[in-house]
Amino acid sequence: MSDTEKLGNEAGTGENAQVMGPADRSRSHIKTYVLASTGAGLIPVPGVDLFGIAAVQCRLVQLIAREYGVPFRENAVKTIVASLLGSAGAARLFAVPVYSLLKVIPVVGQVLSGATLAGIAAASTYAIGNVFVQHFETGGTLLDFDARKVGAHYAKMFEEGKLKAADYLNDKTPAELEEASVAAASAHSASC
Repeated sequence: MSDTEKLGNEAGTGENAQVMGPADRSRSHIKTYVLASTGAGLIPVPGVDLFGIAAVQCRLVQLIAREYGVPFRENAVKTIVASLLGSAGAARLFAVPVYSLLKVIPVVGQVLSGATLAGIAAASTYAIGNVFVQHFETGGTLLDFDARKVGAHYAKMFEEGKLKAADYLNDKTPAELEEASVAAASAHSASC
């Protein structure tokens, strides 16, 4: 079974697809991609980690849009995600590249900034996924998405995402974490 098939089966697009609705399948995607963004945040190369996180988040939105039959527009998603991150506040937004750059400090910088950035990436991915699920559940599209209107919901989901990410990580064995990261990484190569 390929990594993409594994990802699809975990998301309920295989045998159990009739039982799960788009919100359930999307939440399964969110869980998988929270784990993948955590892995991307741990990449030891400054800048590469940020591109990895962005690619994982973009692919997550693409999968959620597909679950709801919403046409995907990569440029629109990149703009929307940047707006969502901006709505989180300047301090949080500017801290992310700083944590990435701290990885140039051998050992201590890599460990501390990697762990912090992985946590931020996981919470942000959780929040982005849940904001899009809510938007698509109400009949929204990428064309009518207004990041300013969902800023408070994003902030709430970000805080919830900190707790959920820890739960997700605790529920997985190291092999399962690696498998989720590999599956998401190979799946994202198709787009974003």
